[in-house]
Amino acid sequence: MIKSETEEYLKCPFCDNRCIKPESGKTKCSECGSEFEFDDRLECVFANTEKIRLPAKGIVCPLCGLIQNDDVKTCLYCGMRINSNVQ
Repeated sequence: MIKSETEEYLKCPFCDNRCIKPESGKTKCSECGSEFEFDDRLECVFANTEKIRLPAKGIVCPLCGLIQNDDVKTCLYCGMRINSNVQ
C-alpha cells in the first residue's frame, strides 16, 4: 500500500484552521501560534497552561489544560471543578 502524499490535517482547537499534523505530542499552530498537546490516540487536546488562550469552542481546565465541552462542571481528566464564569 502506498501512502498518500496529501496528509489529512486536524483543526486547531483555538483558531479552527485545518493546519495541524495528526501527531501525538506537543505542537504549535502555524496560523495563530497557540501551543497545545495531543494525547497518544489523538482524542484529547491539552492546552499549554503556562501560555493559556481561550479556545474557539470549549473550556480549558486550569489544572491539567484539557480542552473540553463548555457544559462540563468538572474536568473529565483530573476532576477539578470548572467555573465557566471565569472562562
